[in-house]
Amino acid sequence: MLLLKNKEILVFGLKRSGQAVIRLLNREGIHVTMTDDEVREKDLDDDLKNNRYLSSEEAKASLDRFDYVVKSPGIPPTHPLIQKANELGLSVISELEIAYRFFPPGRPLVAVTGTNGKTTVTTLITNLLTASGIKATSCGNIGYPLSEAVLVDLYDAFVCECSSFQLEGIRYFTPHVAVWLNVLPHHLDYHGSFEAYVSAKAHLFRNMRDDGLIVINRDDANVMQQLQIHDPKGRILTFSLEEEQADAYYNEDTDMIHLDGEPFLHRKEILLQGQANVANVLAALLVAKSFSCDPTIMKKVIGGFEPLRYRMEHIGSWLGVDFYNDSKSTNAAAMKAAIQSLNQPIILIAGGKRKDDQYEPALSHPNIKYVVTFGENRKDLKACCDRVGKVCFECVNLLEAMRLVKQMMSAGDAVLFSPGAQSYDQYANYVERGEAFNQLFKTVIQF
Repeated sequence: MLLLKNKEILVFGLKRSGQAVIRLLNREGIHVTMTDDEVREKDLDDDLKNNRYLSSEEAKASLDRFDYVVKSPGIPPTHPLIQKANELGLSVISELEIAYRFFPPGRPLVAVTGTNGKTTVTTLITNLLTASGIKATSCGNIGYPLSEAVLVDLYDAFVCECSSFQLEGIRYFTPHVAVWLNVLPHHLDYHGSFEAYVSAKAHLFRNMRDDGLIVINRDDANVMQQLQIHDPKGRILTFSLEEEQADAYYNEDTDMIHLDGEPFLHRKEILLQGQANVANVLAALLVAKSFSCDPTIMKKVIGGFEPLRYRMEHIGSWLGVDFYNDSKSTNAAAMKAAIQSLNQPIILIAGGKRKDDQYEPALSHPNIKYVVTFGENRKDLKACCDRVGKVCFECVNLLEAMRLVKQMMSAGDAVLFSPGAQSYDQYANYVERGEAFNQLFKTVIQF
């Protein structure tokens, strides 16, 4: 139980991950105090009401009686309760940390982080392991909390997507396999700086053991720098789109993916779009190989793996125009990767919540025919387009944008919905935004 028995624990955040933490602790005979800014005691299931409930103001006023605060990932470090907990020297930890302290012995834990590609790689690794006879589950930031997966306890292996919010609050959390895909400026409003964001990601391998495995992107200078700074224990395998010295690499001249220096799979056998997804496949293959998965099964799984929803998802064609839904794109790097994956004239629909990001490298791509912006940052994106010489049209919302797109598209074009920003200005999340785009494709474009 790693120091939790007979400790006073405050669980702050009572949505799915917070509730999973409470249930896991309760199973171990540990009752907690729980609080939330929005969720009230009356909203909770009866089994959780055996724990003490305080309003967030009451909890803040009595913080000095607690030993640990378990913070849900969506709560920013600037929240007054968290700031006071830090001032008092309390240990502020994440749901991942609690889950790890009750992790079933002898079961492999694969942890995947990165600015982009986490969900794709987490899902792909899970599919590779499952097809090889290992009962694996995708969990963590993917929407199924690690605490809940540990509580269910039905799995031979756990493949856990880890966000920087979660990794920031770990102390003992130690995966058997740590996968770091990439790191680019993101969530700076939460972390305060790029350096703090990278540092939170680097917690991934802070506790690695000699028998652990680290799979890391050889092409990402910031990731490699963190490897040098922290010098973690464990075996290190690298993947690359550029360097043949990597343990898994892509040869652009032959269009072949290589594993341990040998040709393994041709690019045309992969359904996923774009070079970023080739890198994702390389990372997943290295993990599968570490589990001694059969190469024939690995090739079959990779070849049949389709894009996840709202991640460069081809939703259909109309009058010779292809439509792609990349609503999961919440930063400029993801937008750039989406644009680079297409080899036809692109009408880009972009926009969302205002953020500081470098959009010019994405918007200057020669395949972009027009840009249509919408949402809170539409004028910012228009200014970027003006600087790189791209024709740009501003719209208030996605409906207006799709009506305009229908007027300007031509056979052979690709309409790419890759917002490059978070959705919170007009939508609850990227899923709701992605579904809105799909509906507008049916009701505006195909009508």
